[in-house]
Order: sequence, then structure tokens, then C-alpha cells
Amino acid sequence: RSTRAMVAMRAAVAFCLICVALALPMEASTEEVSTSRSGGFSWGGLSEWLMEKGGAVQKKKTICEALDWRQASMKVLKDMPAAGLFEDLKGTSKWEISGMSIVDGEIYMIYDNLHQIGKVDQHFEYLAKENVLIDTDSPDTKDDSSFESIEYAPDTGTFLVTREAIAHPEDKGVWHASVVEAKVSGTGPYKTIRECYLDYDFTSENKGVEGGAYLSKDGKRYFLGLCEGNYCKGGAEGRDPGNGRLIVSSFVDATATDKCMWKTEKVISLPKDMKFQDYADVSILGSKIAIVSQEEAALWIGDFDAEKIDVTGPGVIYHFPRDPECDPIYCNVEGIAFIDEYRIAAATDRAKADQKYNCVPHDQSVMVFQLPSPVKQPQPKPPSPQEM
Repeated sequence: RSTRAMVAMRAAVAFCLICVALALPMEASTEEVSTSRSGGFSWGGLSEWLMEKGGAVQKKKTICEALDWRQASMKVLKDMPAAGLFEDLKGTSKWEISGMSIVDGEIYMIYDNLHQIGKVDQHFEYLAKENVLIDTDSPDTKDDSSFESIEYAPDTGTFLVTREAIAHPEDKGVWHASVVEAKVSGTGPYKTIRECYLDYDFTSENKGVEGGAYLSKDGKRYFLGLCEGNYCKGGAEGRDPGNGRLIVSSFVDATATDKCMWKTEKVISLPKDMKFQDYADVSILGSKIAIVSQEEAALWIGDFDAEKIDVTGPGVIYHFPRDPECDPIYCNVEGIAFIDEYRIAAATDRAKADQKYNCVPHDQSVMVFQLPSPVKQPQPKPPSPQEM
């Protein structure tokens, strides 16, 4: 009986090996399976072999392995925690950086929890005297600012600072973003000129305008508000990738009867190849536009038509650096700003309590990345013989 049982067992093992070998995408060598001196199979060796080969079948490539990472990943050039930038920290130890803008070699940053505007030399050296936190002239600083983006308006010499969403005073369940226009002069308190609401209705108080851009054209002022969620919504629908939205609005000044506002002109459906679950900030350089996703730890660069005020693709996606296991380490990028066609600045929010430990070392920081390929602007067409 024992001999019959042994023969049956060996036959079963051989059958299993044949099944596994047929399922493998590569040829299985019998030398890979440990055998005992008597010529019988070692159960320990067989178990290891099956696990190794089974894992090879089931293991999915990481994004780092699936892509040409040299062409897909940005390279960090400099990285500085916000707490290392300012001599006077204004009594804060929490830096929820949410937006940035670069003007004349200086980086201006805003924070979700602070009312100050950070002004930092583009080189952002440790405790440099040029780096300051500029206070507000407003006495209403008890609550968090809820600032989400900052844009410079060169035609007026002012900054537009966006609040994500404020509850509508009359319509329950409706929120509007608001835009604070501020004048920064030196290092003294910045002056709040006006605060105007954006007339687009949001149905979620934490999925409103997350980033923005500004342009003026034909005597009109335009604000481009980037919705955080897909379809400008929250919940499951807001996480449906590839449905980003950019709200184009124009400025309407206050009258004797009406308050100032940013009136919605149109809503741009962002290109479908931008398959992001969320959208954090936007930056424009000539005819190119960059949009960053915090959840994807990635950046999309496509085409921007200033005349039509439109975004077109397909674009290219670049990823922020990752650790040796291909897990994100720049997990909370909330602000971006082009430096030039080769480099882009970025800023990170505070890591969330439920995020992995690898997200902490680079949170609440400012950094500069080199793009894998320079951003190419369209070349002007040579004049025709008739024009010469």
C-alpha cells in the first residue's frame, strides 16, 4: 500500500508541476526545483519553486518599471522645508502650503491655515534675510484662511488669492469660491483691496477651486479656476479620472447696487489623457500649461491657447520622484509655478494623518524640479515672399 501511495503521490506532484509549467510564460527548468539525494522531490524546494514562479506570474510591474523612468520622472534640484526659510516664523509650526506664484525672481506662497503671504527669494536659502512672512492688514485672522491659490496680475500689480469654497448665505448646500485681490508693497502688511465671489455653484465645501491662473485680454481680466474634483464635484463622481474642469471667469466691478464678482464665461473640459483623480494647481508658460495632481504625484503639460482661452492635448505626464519601492515621496504637492522651460517649482502641504510615513520627509516644503524634456514653445512662422 505504501508503495502504491508513494507512486500516486509522485504522479500527483508531477501533474502539478506540468500544470504550473504550462501556466508560466517562461520555460521551467527542472534544475530550479530542489531534489533529495534519493532522487525524490523535496517538499520545501518544491514549495519555494512554486511560490517563486507563481509570484512571477502574478506580480504586476510598478509604474517605475513599466515606463522609461528617465523620461517619465522629474529630478529634484533643491528641497527646503518651509520652517527653514524664515527667521521669524510668526509663531507657527504648521505649514499647509497650498499655492505659489513666481514674480521677478521671487516666490510668493499662500497657506491654507495662515493669513500671511510668504515671500521667498527664488534660490530659497536657509534663513535668508530676503525671506519673509508678510502679514495681512485685515484684523479678521481668528480662523484659518482657506487660501488655495495665488496668481499675479501684471496689469494691475496685484495678487489674486483664492478661497476654495464659502457657503452661500441664502442657498443651503451651495458654495462659491471667492477671490481676494491684494496689494503687496515691500515687507509691510499687504493691503486687501477687495474680495469678490466666483458665481459658479459648488455642491461640496471641500471640492471647490484648488488652483488658478490669471490673464488679461482685450481690456478684460480673466481668472481660470481649477476644480479640485472631476466634473467640479466631490464624492465618487469627483474621483472619476479624466474629467477635470477649468472655470473661466471675467471680472465684474462693483456698482451702487451689486457687489463685485467673477462671472463664469465658460467651463473648459480638460483633455481626457489627463487621467487624474484630483487637480491641485495650474501654471502657464507662454503657450504651455502645467496641471498637477496631488493624488497621482504627477504633472501634466499640454497646450494653452491664450486667444481662445482653451487647453488642448494630448499632453505629456511627468512623475515626481519615488522611493526604491516606487512609492510616492512627494505625496502632497499643492502648488506649482514654471521657472522656465527646463524647471518648475513646487510646494507641498502637510502630510495627512492616514498617509504612509514616506510622505512625511518632504511635506511642508518648497522644491525645484528639472523636467525630463524642456517645454517647447511653437516657433514663429517665417514670413512669406509676399510679406518680405
